[in-house]
Amino acid sequence: MQAEEEHALSKDDSTDQESPLALEAIEVILQNMGAPAEKSVEMAAQLDKRARQLAQLKSQPYHQAMAHLLHLMKQGWAAKEKGIQ
Repeated sequence: MQAEEEHALSKDDSTDQESPLALEAIEVILQNMGAPAEKSVEMAAQLDKRARQLAQLKSQPYHQAMAHLLHLMKQGWAAKEKGIQ
């Protein structure tokens, strides 16, 4: 993960539920990972919503759920670049 992504995701576990990442920060992370700028706003909103759901469902901090989702997206883009579908 790039330093910017790690910095954006490094939060105190005790405050994560109340202080999720700003959508703008998620947009920047997605763009740095290769997401098209024109889709990053919608993608960020979807990721934020899903990370909140996962955090609640699995009783884990928001940042862990977001990191998991971003990792999955990164893997998907890497596979797509290699021609794996």
